[in-house]
Amino acid sequence: MNFTINTTEVVDSVPTAEQEFVVGMYSVLFIIGSMGNVAVFIALIRSRRRKSRVNLLMTHLVVADLIVTFIVIPLEIGWRTTNAWLAGNGACKFFLVLRAFGLYLSSNVLVCISLDRFFAVLYPLRLAIARKRSKTMLSIAWMVALLCSAPQSLVFRVMRHPTVPDFEQCVSFGAFSNQQQELAYNVACLFAMYFIPLTIITICYACIFFEISKNAKDMSDRYMNTLGRIQLRRSDQRPLARARRRTLRMTVTIVSVFACCWLPYATMTLWYMFDRKSAMHVSARIQDLFFIMAVSNSCVDPLVYGSFTLDMNIIQMILKKAFCIHGENLDSKTAPVYSKKSQGAILVTQLIN
Repeated sequence: MNFTINTTEVVDSVPTAEQEFVVGMYSVLFIIGSMGNVAVFIALIRSRRRKSRVNLLMTHLVVADLIVTFIVIPLEIGWRTTNAWLAGNGACKFFLVLRAFGLYLSSNVLVCISLDRFFAVLYPLRLAIARKRSKTMLSIAWMVALLCSAPQSLVFRVMRHPTVPDFEQCVSFGAFSNQQQELAYNVACLFAMYFIPLTIITICYACIFFEISKNAKDMSDRYMNTLGRIQLRRSDQRPLARARRRTLRMTVTIVSVFACCWLPYATMTLWYMFDRKSAMHVSARIQDLFFIMAVSNSCVDPLVYGSFTLDMNIIQMILKKAFCIHGENLDSKTAPVYSKKSQGAILVTQLIN
């Protein structure tokens, strides 16, 4: 499951028990991912704040996750079911590029969201250029994802098995002149897809955490020194405290989910690249599960971001309609998407969200 796949050992068209297990895991992942991402996408379209830059970023994230859900996962299911590549050389190159593109784009949009949070919290008075900056970052994210995934079209091609002429597979044999080039390519892909985005995300949210903590301490000191206005300031502090707690929860969740989903696969890939002999002793099922965990990040994203930025009642209503579950009628036009807040609370929500 590396970025370059070199194997022609499996020539049986009948899936093994381990492959059936992997196909079953991908199928479950496909159901969860398709339900979650489609529901969040519809909720974003129906949201009253659909033109906000937060929803703009969320929409691009959902599009990236939909590519993973409806392209990458079905591709893995079909590939594991047939054991051979049956779609021809052109499809081999196209789908392997698209396979990498969806994963790159998902990571890049997460970086865009982190940078947007960073600027919103640390430079809140520059809201006039915030949306333009978000659009610029998203354009760069799409271009970088395309540039990083394009080499897959040169690396992969369809080849026949040397001893079984009727068996064809989409592989990367002969794409590199030596093992050092292959190692450099795989490590570069892994850093571009995981380690660099994780570093940027971690730095952004660490700065956000520090800034919020510093402001909280300054505000507490100011409250203690201004006894005459303490009651009024406590009232004004409530929306700030709620927004602060909400942002900190989202911060920890975002970094933890992205790091945990990708870390096993990234570790296994580096191990395989630098010490292939010992890495080969790891069970193939475990290696498959590591890649499944990485792909599952695109299925978890709607749960993480949707729970913090969208009205969950709308998502529940969409899922109920999809499964023909009749409950209390929810009129999206009359039901409040956000609870009533003071003007100060609304401003804080706009800055942090």
